[in-house]
Amino acid sequence: LPSPYFFKGSLKSPARTAAQLLGVAKVAGSRFYKPPGMIALIKREADPVVTAGANKLRFESFSQCCGVYCRLDLLPSAFDGEILGHGTTNVDFNRPMQIALGRLQQNESVNLCVGSEQVHLKSAKDDVIERKVELPKRWYMGFVEVQVYASQMKLAAEVKGPLIRRFLNSLPKQVSAKSECYLVPKSANIRTSQRPSPGSIKVGGLGRLRMLGPLAREAKVMRIYSFEFDSITAFELIF
Repeated sequence: LPSPYFFKGSLKSPARTAAQLLGVAKVAGSRFYKPPGMIALIKREADPVVTAGANKLRFESFSQCCGVYCRLDLLPSAFDGEILGHGTTNVDFNRPMQIALGRLQQNESVNLCVGSEQVHLKSAKDDVIERKVELPKRWYMGFVEVQVYASQMKLAAEVKGPLIRRFLNSLPKQVSAKSECYLVPKSANIRTSQRPSPGSIKVGGLGRLRMLGPLAREAKVMRIYSFEFDSITAFELIF
């Protein structure tokens, strides 16, 4: 019989990968903008999309307001396993999965299997299966829009080492998707400004980046990409 999974393997750095996966799930469970008169109609859609292929595992999510897109790429250096085929599934990281991820230790044995109908995580303490759920319809358009924007973005700045954490910790705690400011690259560092200047990067809702804070400790590089015609930006952490 053919395998029900298109990826089977183990995680090389379970604690780090768990923190990254929880970050993807946190974005899916967050809403940064609440349209007037629609707060009562908000529906929780915390359903990361998982894809296997091209020698990597990819986890993606949108915030509930679809204003933030998050992607985690696990490259071959992050796992011992085999990509058995190309495939995509959409699962809900429910509380049992979040608890299991939160309890992973860096040096323990953790197995991960991804199939068209489920994601299976097994460690010494937990054995959790998340079944496939329906993909939110508005995510379909979101995935197309992300590809269009990403293809036109250009690298605008790069921050390394401890400066990444310092920058993320300096961001405002109040999150407003409507607020705009400018990032000004300066040598190897970066600062914020309320006014544009040569080489500055226009950013909307900068406070939303605080979600990356817990991951910054182990990040080696943060790259910032900008879109020429709007305040749309992309922030990439490399581990």
